Amino acid sequence: MTDTEQKVTLLIDPESRMIDLPNELDRHTLTTLLGNIIDNGIEAAASGKNNPKVSLFMSDFGNDLIFEIEDSGDGIKEELFDRIFDKGVSTKNGSQRGYGLYLAQKAIGTLGGTIQIEQADLGGTRFEIIIAKK
Repeated sequence: MTDTEQKVTLLIDPESRMIDLPNELDRHTLTTLLGNIIDNGIEAAASGKNNPKVSLFMSDFGNDLIFEIEDSGDGIKEELFDRIFDKGVSTKNGSQRGYGLYLAQKAIGTLGGTIQIEQADLGGTRFEIIIAKK
């Protein structure tokens, strides 16, 4: 699938599976979380130097829901890793930036999950989100 406006390819891992969601899971909050991370990935990939791609892997096996989102953008400098979820912190220029990852972090807290960030194989950034099924 390609985002025609940004010209970014979204790759969903064929091994992904997401059918065993807990009934009490707040799906709106989960959608906000994933939407913000994927949207940031699309923007990063579109403005990066590499072939613009975002990949998504999802798993509901075991006791956790696991989401891995990776983009081919220019990445986040490691010195920003500790602050990237702070309100107003962004790798992009311009006003009204630095809210997507802040909202994603708040959603993670609401869902009782964790989020990890690291350099991605595609050249950009990888986010790993783990939410216990409870």
